[in-house]
Amino acid sequence: MWWATHVTHHSSEQYTLSVSFRLSWTQHLKIIFFIPIALMGFDPFVFFCANQVAVLYQFWIHTELINRMWAPIEYIFVTPSNHRVHHGRDDEYLDRNYGSSLIIWDRIFGTYTPEGHTPDYGILTPVGSYNPVYLVFHEWMEIWEDMKKYRSPRAWWRILFCSPSLKLDKEGFYGNARPLSDLPGLIMEWQENQKEQEEVAPAPAPLTA
Repeated sequence: MWWATHVTHHSSEQYTLSVSFRLSWTQHLKIIFFIPIALMGFDPFVFFCANQVAVLYQFWIHTELINRMWAPIEYIFVTPSNHRVHHGRDDEYLDRNYGSSLIIWDRIFGTYTPEGHTPDYGILTPVGSYNPVYLVFHEWMEIWEDMKKYRSPRAWWRILFCSPSLKLDKEGFYGNARPLSDLPGLIMEWQENQKEQEEVAPAPAPLTA
């Protein structure tokens, strides 16, 4: 679900400063991650200022015009070079360089990859549309279609909150049972079986006085 709020930003196959403004209308759902900050007593004004500084910082890193910078800066801060990796859909660049201001966190948690070649920008399944409504909601529609295949709350939870690359095994959730989306097919199978049974059933014996 969190990917659905952010995929609009990553679906661009270009990497320019305008990409920093390519944001989803549903991104504010992530405000729930800021609730603990409020509960810990941080001043809302201080938080707002810090958040705006972080957001403004992310503007200039969406460009191909700036190459690698001075090594200490590249080591600590997010730069255009290491953030280009984050926007690449190349196998070696997938799920790398998550940091938005400080790249040192990726170095600490093992998700850092330096830029080796110019990334192939975009997402694994290209959107193929410039319709703003579709750009914002296509991932939400795919989530809904995935959820309709299962009637298990455990499966719904994993679809909503696990990795977007998650693959669910229907047998693992249902065994011999069939998902609800197969109901029309099950009805047709039952009707065909009924017809076959009627065709092979012997005619009733005539009644005798």
